[in-house]
Amino acid sequence: MNCRDTRDRLERYLDGELEMEANLEVVGHLEACSGCASVFEGERKFLDEIRRHGEGPPAPAPLRGRIERAIAGDASPARPWPFARAFIPAAAAAILVALFVSVFSVGTAAASPDSIAHQAVAWHDGRSAAVVPLSSGPELASYFSSKGSKSCLHEKLVTAAMNYGYQSGCVEKSGPAGDVTCWWTAACPKSGCRMTHACFKAPPGLDRVWPPGQGLRTIPVGNRTVIMGHGNGMVCLFVMDNRGEADRLTLAINTPRD
Repeated sequence: MNCRDTRDRLERYLDGELEMEANLEVVGHLEACSGCASVFEGERKFLDEIRRHGEGPPAPAPLRGRIERAIAGDASPARPWPFARAFIPAAAAAILVALFVSVFSVGTAAASPDSIAHQAVAWHDGRSAAVVPLSSGPELASYFSSKGSKSCLHEKLVTAAMNYGYQSGCVEKSGPAGDVTCWWTAACPKSGCRMTHACFKAPPGLDRVWPPGQGLRTIPVGNRTVIMGHGNGMVCLFVMDNRGEADRLTLAINTPRD
């Protein structure tokens, strides 16, 4: 896949609309091409801005008219978004968000399990947010508490059943849901594999595409595997370095414990 093909697919990739094979092609190209990866990051941030603004002032009547005519097929406006959005300054992006949110429902751009999984893998591989070193469960719980959050019940499972040791933790506001996300990483001395765990509020609209309480989802993303659960208004996920470790985690989750 070349740069043009990749950039033409970025919007559908971010919205989780591509087939898995096409997703993997995009991921592979983004990993190898810094230029397209930069454009992708701009696209992602733009969509995060849209999702963070639930309401905005009404769009001007001329703008609404042009959009309605374009939708009806009366005009063929140029569509520069896949390339231009990555370069829009923050102030201009805020203005665009205010104008377009009232025309296009934010709900239609709700995150899907696939898009959440892809963003979690990007964090796992890039770890762009500032993390703090942590080496034990109590340290992790204390750190999350200091940030006004709390650790997930899966921490004990990971250390006791999986034999993974803690490495670091992080709380940030730009996670897969565009909200506060608690992350932590661990590693297995025996396999040499890393794991990323995340817990955050379910993004608006996720219930429509994935009703809560319907079990775990296992989503392959490149050579990573994401295991994701959704219930009680929260999303809990793990990014595993390979499918073998993902299968081992799934077995541990499904095995009754005292």
